[in-house]
Amino acid sequence: ARLSKKDKIAINDSVRVLLGEIEKEFSQPDMIDERRKKDFINGLPNAPKLTSDEEGMLVRLGHLKIELEEKGRRVQGTLKEEVDRFVWNEGGKIWAAYGVTVDKAAESLLA
Repeated sequence: ARLSKKDKIAINDSVRVLLGEIEKEFSQPDMIDERRKKDFINGLPNAPKLTSDEEGMLVRLGHLKIELEEKGRRVQGTLKEEVDRFVWNEGGKIWAAYGVTVDKAAESLLA
């Protein structure tokens, strides 16, 4: 027997609902993302150790980060941007600064 157009539409809708329920039951996007992230991180080469000059530079510049956190007021609208902008007033002088994360850990790239 031939199916009517109405029957074909009803079958199509039923199959679509069934496939949607199957996808809900077996979908594991978080697990797949975790696997991909782990494979990506395991495939990265290790960065060389910092030289003593590089370590010294980071130590010398560490006070700037502390000063930004203590005195600086984040410019409105920069919370989700890649460049953090700060402004503060000290002794009648207005200071502005910005911070950028140059090197992000591989783990945060795919998080």
